This record gives sequence, C-alpha cells and structure tokens, in this order.
Amino acid sequence: MDMTDEEKKAKRAEYMKAYQLKNKEKRAKQNKAWRLANKEKIKANELKNKAKIAEQRKKRYEANKQQESEYHKEYYKTNREKLNANSKEYYLNNKETRNEYGKAHRLANQDEIKEREKAYKQTDAGIKSNRMGMWRFYGIKDVNDELYNYYMNCDNCEVCGKEFTETIRKCLDHDHDTGKFRYVLCYSCNDHDSWKNKIDVKDN
Repeated sequence: MDMTDEEKKAKRAEYMKAYQLKNKEKRAKQNKAWRLANKEKIKANELKNKAKIAEQRKKRYEANKQQESEYHKEYYKTNREKLNANSKEYYLNNKETRNEYGKAHRLANQDEIKEREKAYKQTDAGIKSNRMGMWRFYGIKDVNDELYNYYMNCDNCEVCGKEFTETIRKCLDHDHDTGKFRYVLCYSCNDHDSWKNKIDVKDN
C-alpha cells in the first residue's frame, strides 16, 4: 500500500532524527568546521537579514517556549563553568566595544528605559532593591534578605512601641561608626538619640 504524503513526511522526519542522534558528534564537528570556514559569509548574511532572522527566532521561540526554556536551563546547569568562563573572556576581550554599544543603546532608548525603570520601581522587587540600595548608601553593613524581611515584618518601633503608619515612618537604625544594624525605629526615635539612655544599645 502506498504511503500518503503525511506518512512519508513523518517517516522522513523520524529517519532524520535517528540519523542526527547517531551522528551527533560528527555533525557537530562538521557544523563547527563549516561555520569557521564561512565566518565572514555568515556575519554578512546575518547583517543583511537581521530583522528577518530576529522574527524567525521569535516565532520559533514562541512556538516552543517551554521546550526551549527547559533545554536552556538544563544546558546551563551542565555547562555552567564553561559558559561563565566564556562570558568573562568575551567581556574582557570586547570591553570597550560593549561599553560603547551599551552607551549608544541607552541614548537611543532612553525614554523606553526610563519608563521600564519607573514601572519596575513600583513592583515589590523594585521597592526591595531600592530600599536595600539606600541602606548600603547610608553605610549599613551586611544588607541581605534576612535583614529586609525582619524590617518588613516589624510593625512597631522597637524603642517606644508606636505602631508604624503612613504618618509614623519606619526607619532602620544603625551604628554610624561600625555600620551595624541595631533596631527598627520610628522616625522620632531614629532622629533623636535620647532613647539610648532608656534601653541597652544592641551590640551585634
């Protein structure tokens, strides 16, 4: 019985898949050798068809999003050290080029970048990043997730006991000489050091 076109296509695909698996290393070496031999040609073609190639990649990714994600995740886990070393080497060898590209990209897309950064700052992750950055700017040492979670879960001033509200601001008190965190205080207690005469100063 003659096969239909669909059956022929499926059989051909099955054969090619089996062939590629059987000759994986051989094909990889051949592809690598071909790419090295045609480096300039490939680069010229990519520049010429940049938009078309980007669109094709986007469509392919959207059609196989989960599969692609799992593949890249597994590939990174297996080749983490090699990828990190390659990335570091590439950055060092192309530092000036990358910096120039980044500068040009920011100038060309500054409005879009500003809007994206503004939107990010409104998210929980953005608020956390901004607050932890400010703590480091003020000289607080050992800023980490544990400290941030402690601060966020503290509802009352640890000196006067006032509940934090929109009008009673929450502050992270620290030793200005050592940078070590001491207490979560209301703005009033943090602004005045008289509380030190009433309770023991925390020594972390």
